[in-house]
Amino acid sequence: MSEHEAGSSEPSELRKRAEVALQNRPPITLDTPAEEIDQLVHELRTHQIELEMQNEELRRAQEELAESQHDYADLYDFAPVGYVTLSDKGLIMKSNLIFPEMLGKERRSLANVRFSQFIVDDNQNEYYQFRRDLLDSRERKFCDLRMHKEGDDPFWVRLNGAVVQTAEDTEIQLRLAIIDITDRKRAEEELGRGKVTAEAANVA
Repeated sequence: MSEHEAGSSEPSELRKRAEVALQNRPPITLDTPAEEIDQLVHELRTHQIELEMQNEELRRAQEELAESQHDYADLYDFAPVGYVTLSDKGLIMKSNLIFPEMLGKERRSLANVRFSQFIVDDNQNEYYQFRRDLLDSRERKFCDLRMHKEGDDPFWVRLNGAVVQTAEDTEIQLRLAIIDITDRKRAEEELGRGKVTAEAANVA
């Protein structure tokens, strides 16, 4: 049910309840005692105040929800790492601003594109195994692999993934955080080369 449908059903339900309540009351006539009329007017005024208070609470809740959604959008879009939402088929459904920047792409060009096409050929198997493990276990997983960047050399990333269910429980989605670890990988490679050189020197 949409928000509009949910909102429009509440006044209708209140109206039905009010009509039932009126039907259970004796009709007001010229012979109705003044005390009884005063009591009815008092009840109507009380009910009106209750409705106004409920409307004010609903308005505040809607404002807080809108503010929360705005804060979430800011955190998502301007996070220092890439974020993407994938379908269970591996298609990009949503991304933040950082991820297309990492690829040297425009965000609109990524919609409904296979995430795997940005992964270098040598790491396709790692990605396939990573995605399969996520879907099978439904637990958080990570893997390191290289991705293409438009007009530049491939770069190393760590994928942190989780499986989520949609609100309607009708489909599965994958949420990935993409962290650039190129500098760390280069440092590890240099450290490895230095170790090999040192060992060779000791042998000589």
